[in-house]
Amino acid sequence: MREAFGADNTEENLSTYLDSAFTVEKLRDELRDARVTFFLAKQGDEVLGYATLNRHRRKPNRLRGKRAVELQRIYVLQYAQGLGLGRFLMETCLNTARTEGYETVFLGVWEKNYRAQAFYSTLGFHRCGWHYFQFGSDRQRDYWMNIEL
Repeated sequence: MREAFGADNTEENLSTYLDSAFTVEKLRDELRDARVTFFLAKQGDEVLGYATLNRHRRKPNRLRGKRAVELQRIYVLQYAQGLGLGRFLMETCLNTARTEGYETVFLGVWEKNYRAQAFYSTLGFHRCGWHYFQFGSDRQRDYWMNIEL
């Protein structure tokens, strides 16, 4: 997270967000929650990236009435980017969603994260709305993007 967002956010906002969103308790709860699935990209014993599918999150308004699942997180360490791990994690999530009978996968991406938006677009994701996301004391706009399966 620091690698992905540190250059564009203050250290205070980054620390506030990380300290609240990634506590041991929250991660433990997510790992125990059958509605959340973690996928790891590893090299040996080292985790180079991960993704999570979350089946109980609120959907964007435009997706109401559709069987939709959220790709809640997808991160690859900076030095491991360009190795195809992000694409591997994404394809794993999309295949899992298809197998489980979902019609669409959606995600939220910060409006200033141009690299991620371009990556998602090359895979077939399209904007389907936006929402505000509280990042420390900074109210940021995230785009909702989705792909039909």
